[in-house]
Amino acid sequence: MNPGLIAASSKDSNDKDEDDTFVIHTNLLIPGKGDPTKNSTVVISAGKIVYVGSYLDFLKKPEYQTAPSTSVPV
Repeated sequence: MNPGLIAASSKDSNDKDEDDTFVIHTNLLIPGKGDPTKNSTVVISAGKIVYVGSYLDFLKKPEYQTAPSTSVPV
């Protein structure tokens, strides 16, 4: 895992699921295969990608809304 991408969290360390989850928003996601997509979000938890999709669909996923996040312009 790339330690440069891990966001720090001030939450209680007993809340493991929340502590190791972070969100990346981007205006253009360029996948390894397939076409680029606009306004995308990627969620990583426990070192694994658990969600890739549109930002609008991400907003419908309450379990990820409190995770630390960053925006990456492309």
